[in-house]
Amino acid sequence: MRHIAILFICISLAACANTVQDDSFKVTDVQAAGTDNDQVEFCSNFQLDSQKAQEFFNRSQQVSPRQLHDEYSYLPCYVRGIGKKSNQECQWEIRAGGTGETRCGSEVLLYGCEECEGILN
Repeated sequence: MRHIAILFICISLAACANTVQDDSFKVTDVQAAGTDNDQVEFCSNFQLDSQKAQEFFNRSQQVSPRQLHDEYSYLPCYVRGIGKKSNQECQWEIRAGGTGETRCGSEVLLYGCEECEGILN
């Protein structure tokens, strides 16, 4: 009887582990690259594929609007795309200065990356 109880507990724990929702952000597609204020020449070398965009989000930290303003450069060059978080489709944007954001429904999260120089260049 004791073995049956242990087996039941193990099966229950395994079932719970399979229902844990992965809320990490997953880049699924790059859709556009562009620039603010017609800074085409300044931004001509800023391009990201989906792998580099994912690496940006893996390395970056969520930041507050104040941190974004005070600690990071807001450059006119951007790459935009689509991603997923908790099975919800989201839009994302990464800027050349090491900043980014995700928009999942009404939730907007800001990101800053201090260790992304090799990704963004």
